[in-house]
Amino acid sequence: MLWKILCALIATTNLLTMAHTVYIIMQYMDKQPMLELFISPCLANMVLAVILMIGITTEQISLIRLFKIFLYAQLVFALLMVVYVHQFFEISKMSNIIKVCFSVMFVVCGIEIIIVSATIDSLRKKLNPAEGLVLYMPVA
Repeated sequence: MLWKILCALIATTNLLTMAHTVYIIMQYMDKQPMLELFISPCLANMVLAVILMIGITTEQISLIRLFKIFLYAQLVFALLMVVYVHQFFEISKMSNIIKVCFSVMFVVCGIEIIIVSATIDSLRKKLNPAEGLVLYMPVA
């Protein structure tokens, strides 16, 4: 139950944070046209946060796994942006701000993966406690 609550809390904060991020990107779009690169991952993250909430409430592990797979992709994207962001932006101040934001996003994605994995494990035990159990029966 605790993992479901934590997972729902993360999905809600993820949804609100991405909505705020898209709003901020829209404000700075005139100064930095390369910022539109971040809109589609943010919108995909919002959609998958809603899918995560639906998966938690209906206890469908497949929907939660879909969010987990996207988290791994987002983790790679955040790491690439931390390493290569200086090539996309001319202003060094903007480059440093984005590096810090994506570093925080990298850490948060790691924490989300841990919580989502624990939620999947707890739901798996609750829904099918004998899953993964292999019985060897002797053949007569």
